[in-house]
Amino acid sequence: MASRPSSRRTNILPPTIAGNSRTRVVSTRTVAAENLPESSRPASPPRVKTLKTNGTQEDGSNIQVVVRCRRRSEREIQEGSPVIITTCGPRGQEVTIETGTSTSTFGVVTLPPTRTYPFDCVFGPEADQSLVYTDVVAPILDQVLNGYNCTIFAYGQTGTGKTHTMQGDLTLTHLGNPSPNAGMIPRVLFKLFQYLENNVADYSVKLSFLELYNEELRDLLTPDPQTPTQGSQSSTTGATQQPNQLKIFDDASKRGVFIQGLEEVPVKDAAGAILLLTRGSQRRQIASTKFNDHSSRSHSIFSITVHLKETSSLGDDLLKVGKLHLVDLAGSENIGRSGAENKRAREAGMINQSLLTLGRVINALVEKSSHVPYRESKLTRLLQDSLGGRTKTCIIATISPVRSNLEETLSTLEYALRAKSIRNKPEINQRLTKNALLKEYISEIERLKGDLISAREMNGIYFSQESWDQMWTENEERQGLYEESKRQIASIEAEMKVVREEFEQTIALLVEREGELAETRNTLQTTQHRLQSTSGQLNRTQQELQEEILIRKAHQETETKLDKIANQLKSTLEQTSSDVEGLFAKLSRKTTATEENVQTVITCGKSLKMLVADIVTGLQEFATVREETINQVNTMLHHFQATQSQILDSQKTIVNEELEHLSSFIQTARVNENMTDDAVTSLRTTLETASDRMNVSFSTWCTDLTAQLVSLYGEFRSSGLKITEGMNESVEALTRVFNSIISETKKHSQEEIELTMDLRRLVAENGNAEIQRLKSQNKILSRLLQSERTKAERARNDLVQRISTLLGEFVDDRDRDLREVVSEVQNSTSQSEMALLALLQANDNNAQASSTIFSNWQAALNNHQRDNLGIQENFEQTSSVLTELFEIGLTRIQEKLTTVISSETATMNKHARDISSAGEEAFDQIRQAKRARIDASGTLETQTQQRLQSLRAGSAMLSNQVHHELGLLQDKICEDDATTAMQVNKTMTQVAQIQENVHELITNGTKMDMPTGSTPVKRSRQYPERWALTASRQEVLANYQQQRPPDITSEQVSAEPIYIGKPETDEMMGREKLMDEDTKAIEEDLLIAGTLSPTELIETKIIHERTDPLRERPINVPRTRSKRRY
Repeated sequence: MASRPSSRRTNILPPTIAGNSRTRVVSTRTVAAENLPESSRPASPPRVKTLKTNGTQEDGSNIQVVVRCRRRSEREIQEGSPVIITTCGPRGQEVTIETGTSTSTFGVVTLPPTRTYPFDCVFGPEADQSLVYTDVVAPILDQVLNGYNCTIFAYGQTGTGKTHTMQGDLTLTHLGNPSPNAGMIPRVLFKLFQYLENNVADYSVKLSFLELYNEELRDLLTPDPQTPTQGSQSSTTGATQQPNQLKIFDDASKRGVFIQGLEEVPVKDAAGAILLLTRGSQRRQIASTKFNDHSSRSHSIFSITVHLKETSSLGDDLLKVGKLHLVDLAGSENIGRSGAENKRAREAGMINQSLLTLGRVINALVEKSSHVPYRESKLTRLLQDSLGGRTKTCIIATISPVRSNLEETLSTLEYALRAKSIRNKPEINQRLTKNALLKEYISEIERLKGDLISAREMNGIYFSQESWDQMWTENEERQGLYEESKRQIASIEAEMKVVREEFEQTIALLVEREGELAETRNTLQTTQHRLQSTSGQLNRTQQELQEEILIRKAHQETETKLDKIANQLKSTLEQTSSDVEGLFAKLSRKTTATEENVQTVITCGKSLKMLVADIVTGLQEFATVREETINQVNTMLHHFQATQSQILDSQKTIVNEELEHLSSFIQTARVNENMTDDAVTSLRTTLETASDRMNVSFSTWCTDLTAQLVSLYGEFRSSGLKITEGMNESVEALTRVFNSIISETKKHSQEEIELTMDLRRLVAENGNAEIQRLKSQNKILSRLLQSERTKAERARNDLVQRISTLLGEFVDDRDRDLREVVSEVQNSTSQSEMALLALLQANDNNAQASSTIFSNWQAALNNHQRDNLGIQENFEQTSSVLTELFEIGLTRIQEKLTTVISSETATMNKHARDISSAGEEAFDQIRQAKRARIDASGTLETQTQQRLQSLRAGSAMLSNQVHHELGLLQDKICEDDATTAMQVNKTMTQVAQIQENVHELITNGTKMDMPTGSTPVKRSRQYPERWALTASRQEVLANYQQQRPPDITSEQVSAEPIYIGKPETDEMMGREKLMDEDTKAIEEDLLIAGTLSPTELIETKIIHERTDPLRERPINVPRTRSKRRY
């Protein structure tokens, strides 16, 4: 895209800003919209209305006026100033303001008077930056892209949000988009480049940033700053006169003004444009006032020039130009209310003067006056074409919603309503065609050709006529300058003569002064030595003074915070008193329940003791019966043993008699050999008789023995069953008693546990509520710390230039002191919270201990119940075992006796059969051989003796077995007796343990709660309801003015400390007196050294004095909060 050569003077529309020769090459970018990725195309590009290439709006249009009302600031909320502005939500067309207050007459309340102002659009406090841009700025950007010149400027009182609306937050998001709080300028830049990159092939954008400070212009984008600054933010010094100062000139075409030397910087994207905006904003004049911590002290004009290439219907390339001027006006302010002094007061005066001129221009345009005073202020000259000219203009009037700014708000609304009547006649800028550019170049070429032809013709002139005329004119001008220079030289020579005479006089005076200078040098050296000796002391004194200032200022700021904390502690104390009353009621109910439980335990213990005594008596009787039974069984067993021994002895005697009879018979047989047959017959008869008698006798013995054993078994079994039944009945009675005691005890213990858990839950709820309140106090203190940091940043801008080098240390020390104060308060709160947690934990432990005691008690009862069940089971098992042992022992005796008897019977029968068979064999042998009879008789005798010996041994064995079985039975009975005795002893031991537990339950379990005197009694709590605060700054200054001696001027004042309150002790008064004497000495040194002026010293002492009462008046705080000592 072709561009015109840059020139020193470029015509633009106001607040029109022309570039100079420093303007860089126009950025030309050719981007095809169809080649862009989807992510880089805007979702909804700005609308571009199709208008004619050239033309005017003959009827014109009124200036668009919108009103934006901000929210109440933190300072206004703390001051309690009410809201008097009413809007129709985020977007409306009317704003209503209360011009007075409501009145009450005889109980009838009259509503306050109101005024309603209509505007094109009214944004309430709920409206955000995006809504303002969409409704106001976006349509104007469309007009700029169509070739119009447009202006948007914010107007209103200081601190109402003008800079926030126009500039806002300049930081970008991580996606490169403006932040939600971005103002109109960054949003315009972002949307503009978004539209150009997606819809325009060739374009260029130039930016300029102009500042009007104290009626002096300054370029904020120039690389070499024209005004020295102290940092990235506001400058504390005024603009100094520079050789290349910007100047305003009227345009020859009467289309506004242009600014000589202003630089227009080309940009390629939104990020670069916002970077330039940020750099220029950092160089603006900003200061802190009572209304605004970042108050703009100058007017700023940010201009955007857009060149778009388009093709006409005839195919010619045209250059369309649109300009947008975004103006951020400095706010009007009341110097008395804003606290502006010295330089700030001069700034406020210049701002108010320019805004008053703007108001007169608006009034003149509304009244259609013949003369409009544009030239009375540079601001109105820059806005000349925007007010009543050919530019589309929009005014954003910003207002405050509170009553304290009523006058300024009414003034702003009145001016905005008047400005709404101003009519402009917007015109589209003329397109510049390629032919026009070529025409300018051709005319320049023709002029150069004419000069060249004249030189070639050698006609003595060597110039064209036009060139010669120009040279002649320049020569005449030089001749006039020469004559004027001669006259100036003559005048200068006369002046030099006079100066020479004065010089000679000065030389004489200089010689005279040289002697004085030598003396002064000696005095200077002496003074320098003194200065060096006091320099160290001065530095130490200054350091101590600064520390004292910081400490006393910390006292002043701490007092307000302690007042808030005291109010919070008051509410906390009231809640705690209510909680303590609830705890007293709960303790009263618990005492009643405990007394009832004690009475119940005593009753149960007595009943249990009686039942246990009955159990002991029954067990003793059982042991006696058991012993008698065992004695009877032993007696019966001894009798049985004796009887059986007698029977066996008789049988042995019979057998011996039979053997003796047999021996005699055999001897007789041997002697009477002849009587063999008779002897054999007699022997057979005798043997048969002996055998029968032996069988009968043995059968009788077995029958008697079996009957006696059966009778003994029945008696023994019946006795054992009776004993077992008695034991079972005793155990069942004891079990029923224990079960009843355990059920009643469990019931009472469960009720006690429920009461304890209710108390524990109530204490836990109160403790958690107290912890939450302490945590909320910590949050409040954190917010106070943050607010104090903000105040410290604000105080940085309020400090004067003379302590700028100590500014960083002052803020850091102040922030550190505040951190220490808040940290100590938080530590104290944390200690309170820990103490409360410990109290809750102790209460919880007590409740758990009580619950554990009840659980142990219940467990002990359960153990007793289980022991009782074990005892019952042991009794049952013992009874069953005893019965089984009796049955098994008797059964074994019966079985063994039966087996022995059967065995002996079989043996006797066998012997009898053997004897019969032997007799038969003997008879047969006697028949066969007589001689063999004698041998047979000997053999028979031998065999009979052997068999009789065997019978004797069998009888002895039978007797031994009977004795052995009876011994086993007796041992078993003794073992059962020992087992029974051991079981009885165990039962007695357990019963003794039960008695001991019952005794311990009656003795220890029924102890009454003895009063210790440490439990708090119910009483009314006394706590302070008011706290005396330090006097305000105005009162301190008024007291100081009253106490100041009348003969001391404001230039020589040595301020005395102003005390509010009475010192507590003489020691503190003495310490303060010494401190005051040291302070006076330091002040004298500072005045002598010239470090501080008297006025500055007074301000420093007032800062000291504002914090003095804090060390004299301690504030009553809870014991959990530690007091700071200084």
